[in-house]
Amino acid sequence: MQPTKKAAVIGNVDYTMCGGGGGWFVQVGSAGYQAEIAAPYNKENKSVWIRFKKNESDGNKINGRWIVISSIRDRE
Repeated sequence: MQPTKKAAVIGNVDYTMCGGGGGWFVQVGSAGYQAEIAAPYNKENKSVWIRFKKNESDGNKINGRWIVISSIRDRE
C-alpha cells in the first residue's frame, strides 16, 4: 500500500554542514521536513504533490525529520 498523496512546498536548500543537515526543506501542512529533491523539482517555493515515508536510515536523519519521497509531481 502506498502512502497517501500530500500537498507540499519545496522550500530552500539547507546549507548546514553537520551530520543532520543538507537536502531541501519541505513543508507539508504545518510540518517541516528535509529531503533530497531531484530535478526538475529542486526549485525554491515549488508546489508539488508527494508520497513519502520517514527516513530512519540513521539517528541524525530520524532526529532531523528527514523523509524519503517515493513519488513527486507538480501541483497546479
